[in-house]
Amino acid sequence: MRHTCAFSRCLKWHCSNQNKVHRLKEDLSSILTRDEREGYLAARNKPQWALLKIADVVRRARLLPNVQSHIDKQICYLTTAYSSCDRIYTTPIPLVYTRQTCRFLFLWLITTPLAMFDAFPTSMALSIIPINFVNSMFLFGIEELGVQIEEPFSILAVSRFTNEIADAGKVPL
Repeated sequence: MRHTCAFSRCLKWHCSNQNKVHRLKEDLSSILTRDEREGYLAARNKPQWALLKIADVVRRARLLPNVQSHIDKQICYLTTAYSSCDRIYTTPIPLVYTRQTCRFLFLWLITTPLAMFDAFPTSMALSIIPINFVNSMFLFGIEELGVQIEEPFSILAVSRFTNEIADAGKVPL
């Protein structure tokens, strides 16, 4: 259970700011021994190291073959989850995409009132500005939502998930 909790915390760290090793060290200090923690911190790929440790613990437990097979299947599911998260995190979204979307949206919203000015009677021409302002808020909000969706790990409650995993398997150190 301790290595499963360590896996979730290593995956959280792997899919966020990897420069903050002290946060991972703090997360792992409550669930691993000092030697285990040093092994995790020395590993190049920390989530993969956690999966190897889980598999090693299961192998050394000498379980019944059907039980070991079931646990190995669950380790494969964790590996699939890790590779999916890694693929999402490491797939680059071109900066040009975000910039081009924002530029196009800005130009379109600036020129829309000019195109609509002749379509409205003179008495209603000033109503174009607040209407365009409301449209701008919604469209820039959608654009910002797209930027957030490009990197979901920064807005997901990943810490809550890792804490729930730790709470589900409370095992003393």
